[in-house]
Amino acid sequence: MSITIVTAFSDIGRDAWSVENGHPSYLGRSTDNYFKYFSNLADLEKDMIVFTSQEFVTRIKKIRGDKPKNIMTLDLNKKFIKCIIDGVIVAAPSKWLEFYNLVYTCQKDMLSKKIIDNDQGVYLQASLKQPDLFKIHYLGEDCWFDVFKRYDETTHLNLKNRYKKLMGYF
Repeated sequence: MSITIVTAFSDIGRDAWSVENGHPSYLGRSTDNYFKYFSNLADLEKDMIVFTSQEFVTRIKKIRGDKPKNIMTLDLNKKFIKCIIDGVIVAAPSKWLEFYNLVYTCQKDMLSKKIIDNDQGVYLQASLKQPDLFKIHYLGEDCWFDVFKRYDETTHLNLKNRYKKLMGYF
């Protein structure tokens, strides 16, 4: 059996996600951070396909060295709309066991087909397999932290946040 690792690297501008720009300090990361993480993956003696932009090809080749690689260049600014999509799962306690069993089934199905994906890929497969279990809401750009405010009871202790909830802000 042969294993090929497929990955992608693009600069999404996380180096600008700084406290000075209004972001929590833990969000900022430079491309150097990601190349450090990639170096661990690049050590594996497996075939690798890397999707990236032209500016990173030389650096990826250097890190990967003589190991098998196929680097696919894309102009990500033309190919994709600049946005970040993320997800948060909120459910009544009674639904978590059903969700766990569904995710476990999806993981087993994928593994039996020799497919490995991250949590988001598995959750997407689960939502396609049993759509009646999910209700998807668009939170808005840069608003995903609001979900914590909506479901955290301590958020509603101050008057300002109670008013925001009443007005439908979160």
